[in-house]
Amino acid sequence: MTPAPVISKLLPHLYLHMRKITPVECRRYCIKNRHQCIKDITTWAQEHFKKPLSVTTVRRYICKCKLKLYYAKKKPFINNTQKRRRVRWARAHLRWTDAKWKSVLWSDESTCQIVFGNCRRRVLRTKEEKNHPNCYRRKVQKPASVMVWGCISAQGMGNLHICEGTIDAERYIQVLEQHML
Repeated sequence: MTPAPVISKLLPHLYLHMRKITPVECRRYCIKNRHQCIKDITTWAQEHFKKPLSVTTVRRYICKCKLKLYYAKKKPFINNTQKRRRVRWARAHLRWTDAKWKSVLWSDESTCQIVFGNCRRRVLRTKEEKNHPNCYRRKVQKPASVMVWGCISAQGMGNLHICEGTIDAERYIQVLEQHML
């Protein structure tokens, strides 16, 4: 009787039928469900292929599919209207001179928050798909927290101001008058 490795070399089509799962279906499912953990993918594979599969086996097939678990990059959701406005603004200011840019004061406010739970979410992707829109972890809203305001210009940085409560237009003007460079 011939050993199994020799048979697999002589009859490759038989060896394909001995596979537990097909890499093509595994890859298709993983790309469609990028944000699922390995345990959920293993559960799907066991139900879909009707075979007992371990997490290690599924992880091995995911590697064969040239996919790897990476931490999902955080990126705020920007809709098409916001994208068009940003492009319009960039085109309108494309020909500004250095002197004109030096007269600009850039200000921004931000919230500082304490986040509980699993902040770092993993996603299944290839190395080349680093900036693919489906590989981001979307963030739409933030919980209430402390708000800070700061500014920078060509002359340097301004002070960081801690704002209590909500900021409306009137309060924002007060902050600008008190804390601008």
